[in-house]
Amino acid sequence: MTCQTGSLRRASAWLLAACACGAIAVTAQDPRPGAMSRPAENRAARAAPEPARELRGAWIDRSSLVSRDEIRKTMKTLADGRFNVAFVLVWSRGYPLWRSRVFERETGLVTDPDYGGRDVLREAIEEAGAAGIHLMPWVEYGFVAGYTPHHPGKNGCGPIFDRHPDWLAKTKSGETRFPAPGGQYCWLAHARPDAQEFLLALMAELAREYKTAGVQFDRARYPQFDCGYDDYTREAYRRERGVYPPDDPAEQAWVRWRADGLNAFVKALYARLKTADPAGLVSNAPIVYPYGYDNFAQDYPGWMRDRSVDFMVPQLYRKDLASFERDLDTQLAGVVQPALIVPGIDITNTSADMVIASVEAARRRNLPGVVIWYYRGLERAGAFERLSATVFRKRATLPW
Repeated sequence: MTCQTGSLRRASAWLLAACACGAIAVTAQDPRPGAMSRPAENRAARAAPEPARELRGAWIDRSSLVSRDEIRKTMKTLADGRFNVAFVLVWSRGYPLWRSRVFERETGLVTDPDYGGRDVLREAIEEAGAAGIHLMPWVEYGFVAGYTPHHPGKNGCGPIFDRHPDWLAKTKSGETRFPAPGGQYCWLAHARPDAQEFLLALMAELAREYKTAGVQFDRARYPQFDCGYDDYTREAYRRERGVYPPDDPAEQAWVRWRADGLNAFVKALYARLKTADPAGLVSNAPIVYPYGYDNFAQDYPGWMRDRSVDFMVPQLYRKDLASFERDLDTQLAGVVQPALIVPGIDITNTSADMVIASVEAARRRNLPGVVIWYYRGLERAGAFERLSATVFRKRATLPW
């Protein structure tokens, strides 16, 4: 069975129509930049009917990509569990998991050395198609272009920074390494046009050279407020504002300037991806608002106002249903296109029952689906069986 990714590509039109027809009920919203409305009251916890058309996605991490046999097993398990979209990791620890000519021009390497020259993405596309699963490449690391324990190169941050040490993001004190599980991340300086162009060219290659449903970008944010003090960014701020960035990393004008720069990048990314593949979907997986803005200068409602995504997957990783519904309603009330919201759910810090309840909560709000973090978590929790016996009893086609 071959998966027809073309059916995914009418997403934006369908979702916008849902908004226009009133399919999504949310509270009135304040149109001012950064403003949020009062969350809608929680709906009664009642079971929603199982729709015939629904996005049922799962993120796929490195552990599922170690061999082609493991990829095949992963896609079969998703299909048997009545999932229909695999969000497959393709940009990880500073390396592409496809054979990239853009990356080769900068570093002399075509892919992550751990994979022995394999084109992991191509293998995943072929195995997903055979299982009847749609595939979206997941650019998990976004602006992160190095991870210190992983083939760190000469400068300790990976091959892209061996070639371009001036691309490193910095704190006020000049630190270029940021906290990460098991090591440290090295981030691209977000405001540098040449660093941005590298990412844009990498993404355009991905969309142009591989037939997939689209591209999901991630980590379009700062690692913390104390970031953005590299020489280029400091001078860029001075040219625009007449002063250097303040010592206080949380000063609101400085936060807003960095958020506006990210908004412009996301808009440019959308245009570049659509030029490379006009029918492909563009998605993002941000931290929930306003927390993402208040801590990482990530203004994803601004991306939606700019029409810079086709659908959004905010990371609504909550342990209990009341918190999930409260924060989901806050997201829906705070964006101009609530029908573009596909909530991200975490199985790793909760239970299969909580995931089931979260799926039902999304359905009560007439949302077009869910994406679950992540395949291994679902497997370890025995959640595939629980989901297919309850909320995923029937197979679903995509909602567009």
